[in-house]
Amino acid sequence: MKKLIVTLLMAMVLISFSYADSIDKVLDKVDATNEKITQTIDKTVLKSETMISKIGTDINAKDLEKIDKLVEKLIDQTNKMSLKTRTDAAKQGVIVVCDWIDVEINGVTYSVDPLRVYCIHR
Repeated sequence: MKKLIVTLLMAMVLISFSYADSIDKVLDKVDATNEKITQTIDKTVLKSETMISKIGTDINAKDLEKIDKLVEKLIDQTNKMSLKTRTDAAKQGVIVVCDWIDVEINGVTYSVDPLRVYCIHR
């Protein structure tokens, strides 16, 4: 009986370590995704600023369309990164939500969705 109790206790300890390890991996993935999102935002802002500086003050409809496509690509990329990470985290019992931030490009404000951990449950 004593061996059974010890075995059960050891199994519980191993399971809790395994669970903690999987939570750490999820949190690391959230951090990595946020870093990718931040890099993507920074690249897009820099690219749009470069485009605008080359264009100067004579921005026409075609130029605005290029900038809009750049922003659409940014939002699409960040949404995909965010969705994948939120889905993977949910499988491990971690609720990750979008924590929208505003990004200004060419005088227009867009909302982009970095992640934040909301709740960890079992």
